[in-house]
Amino acid sequence: MARLAATSLLLLLILLTGGCARPPVRELDAARSAMARAYAAGAPRYAGQEYQAAKAALEKAEDLVADGKYEAAQKLLPFATAQARLAARQARKNRAEEELARIQKEREERRKKEEEARRRTEATTRKKTVKHKTVKPKPPTPKKVTRYRVVRGDTLPAIAARPEVYGDPFLWPLLYKANRDQLTDPRKIYPGQELSVPRDFEPGDLKAARSEAEKSPFFGRLRKD
Repeated sequence: MARLAATSLLLLLILLTGGCARPPVRELDAARSAMARAYAAGAPRYAGQEYQAAKAALEKAEDLVADGKYEAAQKLLPFATAQARLAARQARKNRAEEELARIQKEREERRKKEEEARRRTEATTRKKTVKHKTVKPKPPTPKKVTRYRVVRGDTLPAIAARPEVYGDPFLWPLLYKANRDQLTDPRKIYPGQELSVPRDFEPGDLKAARSEAEKSPFFGRLRKD
């Protein structure tokens, strides 16, 4: 009789034990692993909302396991795992977008700095160019001649004004006096005539020549020119 009672009690214990839910060890490990990967991906910073939802679900499930409420914990853990995985994916995406934006910003800043440096260089170059601008050389002074061959359209004042002669139309009387052997009228010269251009004169001769030119028929025309 005692053996029968003991057997009945053992069967009852087996039934009771077999009927209770077991701790969701596998589900708990999966949720914790997913949370660890989300954390490593930077989810607390880049996917805060999803990460906090996963964290809260995992902590609640752990509390349920601690209280022996395995069935309720087993229902909550898949949600914690899914949220943790979502947080990891979102974190990797947001992190990549932030890195791309950072790279683009650095490139733009570098481009602006290079452009500013180029402008400063060009401005400095322009200043140096203006400051040290090459002065165009003056045309060489024509070699003074002692003979001049008359061409069509020449007049004594025009010849005297030529740089290689005197560079002054009012000095034409010097030419006239030096060539009296072939000139009878200062207003009449002809192409092909070769005139002597005197060089051995005194300053007073220049003054006298200008005075004579002013009194001549050429004077009014010379003043207009």
